[in-house]
Amino acid sequence: MTSKQAAEVLENVRNKFVEADSDGNGLLDQEEFGKLLSLLNKRLDPKRTEILFKAADKDGSGAVSTEEILNWILYGDAPPDPSNDELAQAFKKADKNGDGSLTKKEFVVFLRGLDPTWTQKKAMKLFKAADNDDSGKLDLSEIQVWYKKFKKQSEAEEHPVGEEGLYNLLQMKENRVMTRVRIGDLCEAFAFCKAGGLGPRVAKLIPQKCGNADKAEDLSPLEMAHLWALVNTNREATEEEARLKVYDEKALCRNAESQTDLEAINIDPDAVVGFGVFIQLLTMLTATMCIERGYIMSAFAWSKCDCFEMPESMAIAVMQRLFLKIPKDGLPILKEKVSSNDFARLCFSMNLVDASGANGIAHGRIAILFQDVIKTLPKRLSDRQRLWHQARNAYEDKAKFNDKDSDKKLKRDYISGREELSCLMEALQLALAMAKKYR
Repeated sequence: MTSKQAAEVLENVRNKFVEADSDGNGLLDQEEFGKLLSLLNKRLDPKRTEILFKAADKDGSGAVSTEEILNWILYGDAPPDPSNDELAQAFKKADKNGDGSLTKKEFVVFLRGLDPTWTQKKAMKLFKAADNDDSGKLDLSEIQVWYKKFKKQSEAEEHPVGEEGLYNLLQMKENRVMTRVRIGDLCEAFAFCKAGGLGPRVAKLIPQKCGNADKAEDLSPLEMAHLWALVNTNREATEEEARLKVYDEKALCRNAESQTDLEAINIDPDAVVGFGVFIQLLTMLTATMCIERGYIMSAFAWSKCDCFEMPESMAIAVMQRLFLKIPKDGLPILKEKVSSNDFARLCFSMNLVDASGANGIAHGRIAILFQDVIKTLPKRLSDRQRLWHQARNAYEDKAKFNDKDSDKKLKRDYISGREELSCLMEALQLALAMAKKYR
């Protein structure tokens, strides 16, 4: 198949994906996946459809995105990484006027020369992150520097809302972008993240791909602000420079009376955090805290909307260590079922139960809590998907979300998959917080 033919096939799949996406949430469940196969003239029996769906659903979330479908069709897994020579060749081919730099349109051509699955929307987001000097053009050296960072970031899990969606979420009030991201607000959000457990214990309890847990810094909000100042003044600052900055400032910052008083460290709390700087800041937080990007993004999103999206590796750890599940029949562990009995065992083994309900969950409330999550699960899932959809499409007037599944009644009594597990653990955390509040 030629590259032109491949591009035509992929464009057809994209169009059919939109047609099969009945609820318009940008994801296909197994039923919608079967519809996609039918639209592509692949009429298969339900069992075969289920097998193919599980093969495409790499993260075990119970839904597949456009990228998962396209990568599954092309590669069966993730696309191969291009070599330096392939990057240079793709750059030369995309540089139509031969001026040694790429415009936004040429950058789209460049990315699709590497991988035909790239969408224009995602390419525009990456262009903003790569354009360090805000010149509106990218030379080969900028792209090479950007690609090294991008490759490292793409190996880690990311939050479903995406980087641009998270940035929009931090600006939103009443479901609309109403303000700018300011370093003072970001500092307050990071303080919330710290209080919620974002620290060295994460790196030690759950294996991370981004560094040695023994070198993880217990970063304070003031140190985070210093990292922002570093990348705000020098977009080409390295991870090593970030570590040195933390080393220089941590003694003073961690002993400060207030962890959010930026004026005490000569930083204007009203200074705006641009999108490119925000992306670079996430990289520096990952490097210094040795915590993957997806965890940090989940914590920031939680600080804004009280909705915690559990990263896949955390969900796997919860299934293995707390629910004592193991993979069966060759299926991902996140496909295993969590029952009411499993949940009760977890609560008792972790000493979360108290007869009076004063120091934990009352014994009689455990089954009720689990069943309430099951009963309200369609709405819980729809609400969080709507929130991520609104954030991802904050500047699109016609970005509609179909929540027809929010009133669906589940005919089962178990939890399965990362998103459903997130809803269960979120409900557990809220129940414990309420017990502590009225103690």
